[in-house]
Amino acid sequence: MTVDRALDRLLREERRAARTTKPNRPQSYWRRHRLQKCGCGGYWFPHRKGGGACDFSPRAGYYRAIRDGATVPEAQLLLSVDQLERMFPLPPVPAGYTAEELERDNPFNSWMHDHGPI
Repeated sequence: MTVDRALDRLLREERRAARTTKPNRPQSYWRRHRLQKCGCGGYWFPHRKGGGACDFSPRAGYYRAIRDGATVPEAQLLLSVDQLERMFPLPPVPAGYTAEELERDNPFNSWMHDHGPI
């Protein structure tokens, strides 16, 4: 047997072994993941129930309003306070600052004081 034929045979056997040694998952795995699929109208594909824009999600109204053309502030009115804080967290106040100091140092506020209301 020549070296080329031996190498070809070895490569064929390795490819065959790679195809056939893939572990089969148990039926319980497939059943569990099939049961978790949701076919509502929130997404255009089967998805995990309760996530994001799914109709069973507590944030579904927000995503539906965005899809229907509402602005982000209008859609945010549909969220409860705790959902709003989780989706759009407020930046933490820097250490050592009080609310009055933040208002004083905000450049927009100094511009408003100089020019008055619009």
